[in-house]
Amino acid sequence: MKLVLKNSKLIVFFLMAIIYAGCSEDVVELPKITAGFTYTLNENTGTVEFINISENATTYSWDFGDETPLVSELISSDINPIKTYINGTYTVILKAMNAAGAVSYFEDIIVVGPIQVGPDTTIPVITLTGLATIEIDVNESFTDQGATATDAVDGDISENIVVGGDIVDTTTAGTYVITYNVSDAADNEAVEVTRTVNVNTVVVGLCTADVAQTLTAVNFHLTFQTDPGTIAVKNSENFKFFQDNVTYEYADNPAVSAGNNSCKVAKVINHNAAAWDNLQFDFANKLIFTDGSNFTIKVYSPQSGYKVTLKLEDKANSGAFKQVASGVTTKTDEWEELTISFNASDSDKYDKVVFFFDLETKNGNTYYFDDLKLNLGTGGGGGGTGGGSSNTVGGGDGCADTTTCPDAPTGELLFNGDFEACDCDWQLIGNGGTVSISETIDNGGSRSAQIQSASGKNPALKQERLGVGIIQPNTTYVVTFDIKASGAFGEGGVFKAFVFSEGENGGDVPATKHDLTIDTSSISSTSWESKSYTFTTPGNANQVAGGVSFLAELVNSNASVNIDNVVIKAQ
Repeated sequence: MKLVLKNSKLIVFFLMAIIYAGCSEDVVELPKITAGFTYTLNENTGTVEFINISENATTYSWDFGDETPLVSELISSDINPIKTYINGTYTVILKAMNAAGAVSYFEDIIVVGPIQVGPDTTIPVITLTGLATIEIDVNESFTDQGATATDAVDGDISENIVVGGDIVDTTTAGTYVITYNVSDAADNEAVEVTRTVNVNTVVVGLCTADVAQTLTAVNFHLTFQTDPGTIAVKNSENFKFFQDNVTYEYADNPAVSAGNNSCKVAKVINHNAAAWDNLQFDFANKLIFTDGSNFTIKVYSPQSGYKVTLKLEDKANSGAFKQVASGVTTKTDEWEELTISFNASDSDKYDKVVFFFDLETKNGNTYYFDDLKLNLGTGGGGGGTGGGSSNTVGGGDGCADTTTCPDAPTGELLFNGDFEACDCDWQLIGNGGTVSISETIDNGGSRSAQIQSASGKNPALKQERLGVGIIQPNTTYVVTFDIKASGAFGEGGVFKAFVFSEGENGGDVPATKHDLTIDTSSISSTSWESKSYTFTTPGNANQVAGGVSFLAELVNSNASVNIDNVVIKAQ
């Protein structure tokens, strides 16, 4: 029995030896991991670039020692991360690992900013953003621009600034003081900084009622002492007043000042209907000028840089006109006086004044004007008492100095549609381009009208109020003309043509626009094209009592077009 037990022990021992020997052959020794890093520090920005020098590692975890509460900002798995610190001392720990689960740690201390020796006793510095004293008017908006704060040890601590003091009430005049305070990590308090906001009462001057207003061609002075827009005045025998795509109001002065202390002025709102929205003043007699004469006008503009233009017309001959721009406004929401000059050569020709605000731009601007006055110069010249009319106008482009304007051909409404009498009856509206009569390009005869456009401009050709008393409501009319271009219009360039059914001249009925073509982007430059369009007048007689007007323009193109043989007649 003992022998059996002894032999059993030997067998067990032998088997264990065999098992141990077999296992020892499969043991794999894990590679040794060494974590480590170096870094570079930009002392101006506090940016640290970490350089990982760990060995035998495949993944990494960084603890930047930042006290930012978000874990995602504390830990990074990047191999060589970049971190920007504010001034301070930080313990950075790198954990390096491999796939077998081996781990190694390395840490280092990084000091950003000056090394603090002993306790921090330096106070932070607060700097205002913007002015220390601000002046605003009652009901004017105010936004505090705040301040910044820096500390020699903690760096930028602007986010810790405590804003206190007064709350600025812009609806109540007074003086308000805003305070700014901050402390650093060592509880050193900055010197308090303040901003003063003065909310001022707007002082409105007392207006002065106008004492004189002359609404005749002689010594004309429109002061708005009374409202020229009343029915009794605007349709009087000597003076007529009406609106063309604008709304006129007899309004209070929006800014009584030394520039204009009148109580009442004109408020005008453009309808954004066309670039030539205007007010018009008709006189029974011709305007008289001497050398050195001028119109002066006070204008209150919503923006500087707007052109103010006066156009003088002969009502009996729409081809006789003079269009003079005074230049541009130079002030915003302030009164200023502009001067528009005329001489004796302009005398005894015109009995209508058309006033344009920002003529070259289609807009819905609101503006004010006052004291439109004719001032006679000291030079010679001038004419008689006026009242007569002439059917001649000065020619150009080789035309005779005096050309008799022809009547409209039988059955037609438009005068001088072949331009053989140069610009008789036609308005040549530059609008930043050039409109002229060409004697080298024509489609029969010897002349045509030429519209030379430019980028962003819309020069135009126009005849106004044709067929007064002849045009019928709810009737179809035909418009034809020949046209030829100098070349491609270019991107955004278009040719446009319109007819307007006009309300009674001097009345309140607005014009009705009929689009003939508004988006023609190309015209042949090798041969003339013949165009034909129809339009139907509106249904009420008062909508056509002023006849019809024709307009053609070339918009936003460096090319030119020539137009010839324009005809308007019933279908």
